[in-house]
Amino acid sequence: MYLCSQKSYVSNLGIYIPSLGTYISNLGTQVSKLGTKLFKGESIRFKPDPLLLKQMNKEATFERTETDIVVPSKPDDSREERIRKALAIIDKQGYMTLSDYAIATSQSRSAASRDLIQLANDPTSGITTRGSHSHKVWVGNK
Repeated sequence: MYLCSQKSYVSNLGIYIPSLGTYISNLGTQVSKLGTKLFKGESIRFKPDPLLLKQMNKEATFERTETDIVVPSKPDDSREERIRKALAIIDKQGYMTLSDYAIATSQSRSAASRDLIQLANDPTSGITTRGSHSHKVWVGNK
């Protein structure tokens, strides 16, 4: 170990800073065109000091945040009203996401997803899908 400053130490594995932790660097070697070895840092990891973790766990508080999606037991609107709201969003934006529909109809994302599957499978609703998975949007039938 080599003394880097009064309280930090450097070794061939990393840098230890008391009360904070250790930074560990993975070094890779590469041979240059001239035949010399080059060292390059491939990744840097951090291992916190156990006392720091213990202190953080004592002092930290964790709270859930509120979301802007209301989760009622069942939708207040009729099926026709939900279709009207969906088509209004599609007319305004050109498409509708699952979150847009969930917020407009005051449903959870799960309930909104089930509802949109039924609407997209019904050709009289005027709503169909484009894309898949995280890129899925709902558009109007033309």
